[in-house]
Amino acid sequence: MCSAYLSFLMHNLAPATGVALRRKTPLVGGVLLLLGINVLYGNRTSHRYLYGFRNLSHSPEDSLETTLHGRRPLWAKSFAHVQPYESEISPACRPHFQVASPPNQLLRWSNSSKFKRLYFYHARKAGGTSMKYYFEKVAKHHGLEFVSAEYLGSELPGSHDDSTFYVTHLRDPVARSLSHFKYEGRWDCKQLTENFTLYNASEDNANKLETWNGTAGHHGYAPCTTTSRGTTFHLVKCAVNCYTQWFSSLSCPVWDIPISTQVEKAREVLLRFNLIVILEKLKDHNYVAAIESFTGVPGLTVKRSAWCELESHEVNKKVPLKFKNETIQHLTELNRVDIDLYNNISKCLVNGVYDFPRWDHNRLTRNQTFHVDHQDFSKWKINQVKKHWEKKWEEQIRDSARVFAPTKKSPACEPHFDLATAVNTWDNETKFKRLYFYHSRKAGGSSLRYYFERVARHHGLEYSVLEYENAEFPGSHDMATFYVTNLREPVARSVSAFKYEGRWDCNQLIYNYSFVPTEANARKLESWNHTGGHHPMQCKFKGKGKPLNFFLGGCAVNCYIQWFAGICPNESVSFSQRYEIAARKILRYNFIVVIEKMSDPIYIAAVERFFGVPGITQKKQSLCESEANKANEMNPLVIQNDTLTQLKYLNKFDIMLYQRLTECLEDGNYDFPEWNETRFTSSGGRIPYSPFDHFKRNEVNEKNKLKLNLTSV
Repeated sequence: MCSAYLSFLMHNLAPATGVALRRKTPLVGGVLLLLGINVLYGNRTSHRYLYGFRNLSHSPEDSLETTLHGRRPLWAKSFAHVQPYESEISPACRPHFQVASPPNQLLRWSNSSKFKRLYFYHARKAGGTSMKYYFEKVAKHHGLEFVSAEYLGSELPGSHDDSTFYVTHLRDPVARSLSHFKYEGRWDCKQLTENFTLYNASEDNANKLETWNGTAGHHGYAPCTTTSRGTTFHLVKCAVNCYTQWFSSLSCPVWDIPISTQVEKAREVLLRFNLIVILEKLKDHNYVAAIESFTGVPGLTVKRSAWCELESHEVNKKVPLKFKNETIQHLTELNRVDIDLYNNISKCLVNGVYDFPRWDHNRLTRNQTFHVDHQDFSKWKINQVKKHWEKKWEEQIRDSARVFAPTKKSPACEPHFDLATAVNTWDNETKFKRLYFYHSRKAGGSSLRYYFERVARHHGLEYSVLEYENAEFPGSHDMATFYVTNLREPVARSVSAFKYEGRWDCNQLIYNYSFVPTEANARKLESWNHTGGHHPMQCKFKGKGKPLNFFLGGCAVNCYIQWFAGICPNESVSFSQRYEIAARKILRYNFIVVIEKMSDPIYIAAVERFFGVPGITQKKQSLCESEANKANEMNPLVIQNDTLTQLKYLNKFDIMLYQRLTECLEDGNYDFPEWNETRFTSSGGRIPYSPFDHFKRNEVNEKNKLKLNLTSV
């Protein structure tokens, strides 16, 4: 037996070491025999570097960083001598509670040790965000450490020190690729969430499905990074054979590994998992019940939204995706390797029989420090995210004290052409390429955003506008940016917002032709006393490791410090701290328009001279404005003194900020500089301000035509 086993070791271990060995060498044979015994029965750490793995830490974040993916070609080499397990039944059809043994052991599985850890590999755009949440709940309920990974290659089952229960999921490869394209391949997610592309999206600025044909989405290569430590596999966007790449981690071009080898390694890795969830089967109640019985925790089908998912859904609804049969056929052909892999793993489920075992408590070691009952998991998760972002906000508060440039006074009084940099300094040499306008709601913003787009077009600058969300921090964008915003006296702004959308629902005023606004069906100004209007503003949880989704439309109380601090009002950060964060951010802007000054012709002339473009007083109506004005004319608003006093008290931090930024204008001196052409460089075609109105009308007409065409289709 020893002779046979020694032969096995020489055949399998020697190639991995790169050492030429002769079977008859007694010393080498003895060393190999001892090494083999250690691999089978001893410490599970020492052999790991032999196969290109580095131990994972106990921190999920560290785990992603410390896996030595650059050694994967060595792993492929070591596996080349292992016979494939043709008779292995897929864990998609027969999930189990056996522990995967370390690579290249004679015994593939072990029941001698108990699980301490649950590892979930998140295959992108295959329902993974919801499943990641669910399997963290499973891990916490059973007192297991939870680790998840995406983008990087999957951890090889058996490679970690702690006995690990391995879970992943699959979806039909072409459906997954199409979903991925719609999610972040058609438009860039960052643009959708940060640069207001959602409202400007069209077929013209969308990427095409025909170019979604590379292993990395629109590019034909896996974006591997080479450092002194080796080459690291990292794949975020993917269109072609993504499962093969993620589970083999062998697709870096510098390795030049045949696709046949990659798919075999991916299959071997998948067959070493304990459970593989097939997304298409989640429509089958019996399948869902079988998995929940297997894991011992309900809630598999509870939906969780990924970052950017809401925005991408809206923009794809606005501009529906059309594709030709030939494109889908081509995408199918390109994904042939993944389709074969998917079918190989999932074909055993076609009979609709899900004979899964029940959760076996005897197969795990429960750690009470990890335990959270599944019924309490949602509340626990929210608290964890809250603590995480409270810590981030504390850091932001500390950092804000360092980024403030004390030499700059309020940009409402002393606008300038200095660039706020990412390293908390001012730069008067780098030229601006972008104009950013933060639209403070119900402070004249609809007309101003039109004017500042005219300014940007006239000077050939990229134009970005944002409202509702957290204002951009000057210096945080890759492109040199000129920052502008607008302010209005806070109580006047709050009352205007109430009359506009707080007194009656805008949707009722616009779309319900039978609705007649009256005092009886109007909401009261007395209840317009919360951070979110009539109710406290609430931020939505968007997933582990992601910030709470700050989105504030209707607002009655301290709106400026919310928009410019970007901190959810229900978080434990004091309003005085939010005030300081908002002030330090807005003091790094280049110009602030003060609405109360727009009745002064001298102020208007100074602003137009500063931007080099006339027309700042040109009126543009916002959605619902005419309907709201008519409703308020029919039912004039009567404001009690006590209500106004209360509104002033509730807006005290906004009033402090407004006065701090605008009191320097009280003397009526507007000594603004003239537009400095040398501080800007055109980043695109210019449209002179004179024909801008004509250009804008044509743009709107084209968008309306597109909407009509899409509606008719």
